[in-house]
Amino acid sequence: MKEGQLVKKTTLLVALLTMVLVVAVPAATQISGGEPIRQETLDEINSLLRSRPDYAQVARADEGFEERFVAERDEANNAIVPLAESAADLLLRAVPSLLKKCENPARVLHFHDTSKNHARRWCSMSGCGNRMKAAAHYRRQRRLEAQS
Repeated sequence: MKEGQLVKKTTLLVALLTMVLVVAVPAATQISGGEPIRQETLDEINSLLRSRPDYAQVARADEGFEERFVAERDEANNAIVPLAESAADLLLRAVPSLLKKCENPARVLHFHDTSKNHARRWCSMSGCGNRMKAAAHYRRQRRLEAQS
């Protein structure tokens, strides 16, 4: 790989990580914690959405948020814009009470609970859910052994 390509890929990875840490995580944390979305979070999402030639903007409305479309002709930053679009979609369409933080204390992940009874607790049942249930079972067994 040439040095120029490596610099471009590294820059892109830094930009993606920044998008996740500066926009996606704070937005998810604010929604799942019942906090109002901060204007800085909306500004960052809108800034990234402007990277498209035709882009949507998120604006405050009477009851929540609304989507407004703007048409410009610029180069699209194709790697980051889908993340910003997902953040905007989350604000516009997700039910805030169904956005939850994974109950595994070692995780920072959030998820949109689409389960039938909205009782999902983990980002992944096969990963976090299985680990947490196995750990609880182990604790119960140790307690029973200690009582015997």
